[in-house]
Amino acid sequence: MSIVVFSSALAQKARTLLHGGQAGKAHKIYLKLLELHPLSPAYWFQKGYAEQLLGEAGQATSSYRRVLHIAPKHPEVWNNLAIAYSDLGYTKAAIKAYKKAISLGIEQNDNCKEAVFNLIATYEQIGCPRDALAILDTFLNSCPDPSQETLNYKRALLRKCNIRLVPQHIEASFFTVNSP
Repeated sequence: MSIVVFSSALAQKARTLLHGGQAGKAHKIYLKLLELHPLSPAYWFQKGYAEQLLGEAGQATSSYRRVLHIAPKHPEVWNNLAIAYSDLGYTKAAIKAYKKAISLGIEQNDNCKEAVFNLIATYEQIGCPRDALAILDTFLNSCPDPSQETLNYKRALLRKCNIRLVPQHIEASFFTVNSP
């Protein structure tokens, strides 16, 4: 059996374990795979994800930073790095990483919705609903058909900021913002 076939089979087993709720076993396999392929961004990413699921945010940040050293333009890696930073209480680093994930996602026409909503949640957690609202507005401007749930979320943020809503003629999804 060639090393490529062996690695592929091992990676498939690790993915199955990881998504089956067995992050510890998957992590051990990714460590073995990284011995064979130390420059594989995919294996470093999955190792980081397993570490995150195991509650090892510090180790996860190291793994994600390793991915970014090899391949720096992956929005999903930046998003997961931000989550790990947030888990560690590094709010400023998390915000910076979320913004990087979003900018790369937009550049690559990738769906960066998860990073957008994670950033909004971070701003809300630190008591900055107006910053959260600004990010949401930017997202909605690039989103041709926002869900009702997203629009309701915007309404809730507007209420938190004490901003009144004035519906414009027939379109219920567009609002003008009037300061109190």
